[in-house]
Amino acid sequence: MLTSSKSGPCCPEPKKICNYGRRCKVATSMTLKNPIHRFVHCRNYGGGGGCDYFEWIDESLDERVRSMAVGLMVSNDTMAAEIKRLENDLEAQKHEVKKLNEKNQRMKLKLYAWQRSFFLDGWTIYLCSIVAAVPPLFATVCPACVVATVNGVKTVALFCTGSIGSDLICRGYMSNTRYMSLVECWYIMK
Repeated sequence: MLTSSKSGPCCPEPKKICNYGRRCKVATSMTLKNPIHRFVHCRNYGGGGGCDYFEWIDESLDERVRSMAVGLMVSNDTMAAEIKRLENDLEAQKHEVKKLNEKNQRMKLKLYAWQRSFFLDGWTIYLCSIVAAVPPLFATVCPACVVATVNGVKTVALFCTGSIGSDLICRGYMSNTRYMSLVECWYIMK
């Protein structure tokens, strides 16, 4: 039951019928034992509901061509494995970049919180660090300390304890509408 029809410009493709009267499927073997060797088989070959019809439809390759084909297939498999390894490396690097970006965001938040302790007022920088939350005890305002705004709430450092060199160091309370916090301020004149 061999009939043929052209499936391409140069290759006639045989039409074979399997043992169950169905048209066979044409395929090409890409195994190392039979590289680039065409065959026909039942459409359900190896599965349920099919027969075991199988037939080679072209000559086996000569040894030199077969060796070249096997070499190309091995080279292709090697390159495919290398591509897979590089894709995995890329995914690992993307994951590492994501982790570093998250860490960077956390550091930015910490830096932002730390920068909020700097009050910029023209040529004057007030570096304040909260030491402890304490109840308000003093009501006098040091002339070196000025009112600053934090989150829209006016705050003021209270009382001066002395100076070191040209810098005036104030230890006092940062008054807020809700609580008082002990702070240290370095008053730097520019």
